[in-house]
Amino acid sequence: FIKKCFDNMIKATELKYGRELRLQGLLGIFLSELIEEAGKHIVLSSNYKELYIKKSLQFVETNYSRKLYIHEMAKSVGLNKNYFSAFFKENMGVTPQEYIIKFRINKACELMSNHGLSISDISRSVGYDDTLGFSKIFKKEKGMSPKNYREKIILTL
Repeated sequence: FIKKCFDNMIKATELKYGRELRLQGLLGIFLSELIEEAGKHIVLSSNYKELYIKKSLQFVETNYSRKLYIHEMAKSVGLNKNYFSAFFKENMGVTPQEYIIKFRINKACELMSNHGLSISDISRSVGYDDTLGFSKIFKKEKGMSPKNYREKIILTL
């Protein structure tokens, strides 16, 4: 492939009108092929994988109470958003968004035993401004409404 690229570049020097553009195009093709080949041999060590996951989970734990964006999570660990999303799913078994939802709902469950907090208070404290939206997500995750979940906690205490 490399020899063919150089042969094409040498032929391109003989062009009268499109020489520069052809040479730039061939150089681009040549460099993209080198990058593809080099990328096949890059493997992240498990230490880096663990570090990325650990930093991602810490980011969620620190920021779950506010509006979160996947691109912020990716940026916090120094990865591209699309690569980060695929990497996270591959290593955690869920998408970053699914993880955030589960984390928030579990935090909400912890807060349910504090009867001084309303469902709205709990909803806002775990990052949901819309109590109705929170209730729908909670029910989807736990199989019951936040109110029913809280009542169940009272019965078990």
